[in-house]
Amino acid sequence: MGKYDLSDEARATDAELNHAVERLEVLSKHEIANILPSRVDQEELQRLISKVQKATSKNAKRAVFIENVSTASEAVKRALEILT
Repeated sequence: MGKYDLSDEARATDAELNHAVERLEVLSKHEIANILPSRVDQEELQRLISKVQKATSKNAKRAVFIENVSTASEAVKRALEILT
């Protein structure tokens, strides 16, 4: 079995996650409301943002993001795709 060099893919994934986390941390309530008309979806995204902001390191922020995105509503996932 040969070895594969996935370093380029890993760097690309890291960059995508970093961008998503950084973008989330600066979203205002007004921007969230423009993207998600439903109050429930807005609150869900705000909870996700709050959890990410509470994490203390870059790796922790990414881990919290990944963990919570997997259980997010479809509306929040679509909004995140638009934002990032």
